[in-house]
Amino acid sequence: MDVTEEAGAGDGSPPSRDHALLVYRIAQEALRNVSKHAGVAHCRMHIAVSAERIELQVRDQGKGFVADDSARGRGLGLISMAERARLADGRLEIWSRPGEGTSVRTMIPRQ
Repeated sequence: MDVTEEAGAGDGSPPSRDHALLVYRIAQEALRNVSKHAGVAHCRMHIAVSAERIELQVRDQGKGFVADDSARGRGLGLISMAERARLADGRLEIWSRPGEGTSVRTMIPRQ
């Protein structure tokens, strides 16, 4: 699987080690989901770091699925990504439609 990375403009200061690890783990799980479920060879990953937050988005144009707000039917990977974001006072958004791909976006505030 090829990943195209796009780095956003930051404020010059690196994120804390804890925040960097958290975003890394969410990205790792999102890329694992693309590899296992999307049925595509490429995806895009965008990371933006500002003074206020760290934002990560992983998008694919793969199979997609019916996104549902309930935890019922979600895989453990999606639940763990949401839980990681929540523990850092952030949020995780998942957009997906069958045949149109999936986008996983997380925003983590910087303290």
